Amino acid sequence: MPRTYKAVLSDDGIRWTGEVPEAVLRGEETPVEVVVPEEPAALPVSGITGARLAEIFEKLAATDPFQEIEDPVGWQRAVRDERPLPGRTSE
Repeated sequence: MPRTYKAVLSDDGIRWTGEVPEAVLRGEETPVEVVVPEEPAALPVSGITGARLAEIFEKLAATDPFQEIEDPVGWQRAVRDERPLPGRTSE
């Protein structure tokens, strides 16, 4: 009976994400059947390409989330001072 192995199909290769078939480990060419779901499962964060990540950062930058901060360096200092750091005393 055929077994099912977990893998990711990308371009012209397969990256095994779980157990690897013995024949593959032995270096044998092995015929396989690949079933691609109509809607691929969401990729884990580690599967995000550089281009997609750049697109996400561009959208974030366009929102200008820190526009109300007039002095970024002062703001960072104030944020760090909000909690005591281990081994340090507030002065």
